[in-house]
Amino acid sequence: MAARPLLRLPPPDAVGVPGGHFGGARIRFPGRGRQREKFGPLFERLRTVLSTQGRLDVRDDPTSLAPERVIVFEVAGTIAEFRKAVARIDGLEFMAESEGEFAADEDFALEDSRRGREGQDRTDQGVPGRLYLALPNLRALNELRSLWERWERGLPMDRGFTPFAHLFEQLRTLRPWGPEDRVSPETLAYWNDELQRNPNQPVRTEVELWFRDTERRRRSVSQDFVARVLAVGGQLVHEAIISDIAYHGALIDIPAVEVENLIEHGAVNLALADEIMFLRPQGMLLGPIEVEAGPDGMDVPAEALPSAASPVAACSTACRCRHMRFSQTDYFSMIRTIFRPRQSFRAAFTARRWLRLSCMETAMREDQRFRGGFMSVR
Repeated sequence: MAARPLLRLPPPDAVGVPGGHFGGARIRFPGRGRQREKFGPLFERLRTVLSTQGRLDVRDDPTSLAPERVIVFEVAGTIAEFRKAVARIDGLEFMAESEGEFAADEDFALEDSRRGREGQDRTDQGVPGRLYLALPNLRALNELRSLWERWERGLPMDRGFTPFAHLFEQLRTLRPWGPEDRVSPETLAYWNDELQRNPNQPVRTEVELWFRDTERRRRSVSQDFVARVLAVGGQLVHEAIISDIAYHGALIDIPAVEVENLIEHGAVNLALADEIMFLRPQGMLLGPIEVEAGPDGMDVPAEALPSAASPVAACSTACRCRHMRFSQTDYFSMIRTIFRPRQSFRAAFTARRWLRLSCMETAMREDQRFRGGFMSVR
């Protein structure tokens, strides 16, 4: 028998050509004057605030760009070598990126290449775009403002900073990460359902925090976050950090009155916390789970097994157990290879979601080495 038997593949399915923008369609960008009109006041306010040496606390305004607050750059098209340019600014930490699309408008549109319509706007097609997320400190904000002023005056960028010239040219939106990003319609629906099912009871919610690049910063984020939770009468149930996929998450119990406040008003308390990336419905893992010793003879310590009291850690622990039992497969290494931290917003989110919700189910389905387990995922 062959050491590596052939894998039986499923029968092929006929799949149509996916939609998209083919042929390298050009995007019409606004001119420098329009960008100055649109973003000049924002950078002027930033210059004024930063020149006060901290006498104006911009962090009090959740709609303003501020140190230690994630910035969202939404651009039309893409910016080549943008991450390398970000790395050149001391104190500007690249967090994530994501593909997107938006409707054509007076500033951005695809240029028509059809015969007789060359150069006209394609108002019937969306404009491909991208979100770049970065976290600045005070020095980085000053540098970003300086780069804008240089581009605004038409001066060439220094070597390695040309991507910022393209950024300002293609910039559609510049804003801080806000409540509408942290709280999705799915989360609001979950909170409403939980309040109707269990009135006046705390609502367990999963929180994903921005993963910082050093242990010291992660510890600082954790302390600030816990203080916020306690300030609204909530409770920290469990916290988990998985460096391999840039995940820092927690389970918290939010008082019913605070949940009602979040649903009704939106931009309050936890929804305004700069350290929070997402507030999400809880992913649940219910036991009991029994784990057999692996083929290499390694037993999984009892204290390493998932606990119903720590659902966030349960899936990550399961993958660690799986890694110990199946060293020849090394699923955890596979995740590190495919979904490297900060590689892309979509890839990182996919990796975290797979790890958080699906690894136990995958383990049971593929090799049936988890016995007596039951998984419930919201």
